[in-house]
Amino acid sequence: MNILIVTAGYSIFDAKGQLNGFLAYLTDKDLSAKGHRVKGL
Repeated sequence: MNILIVTAGYSIFDAKGQLNGFLAYLTDKDLSAKGHRVKGL
């Protein structure tokens, strides 16, 4: 299955969007390990 991950890593106050990027990384890693084709934006 082809999967597109779109992250919105913008900063608000002290948060710098790092959580969104990390969750996208974990999702990409997990789905790729299961054989899916993943592309992130």
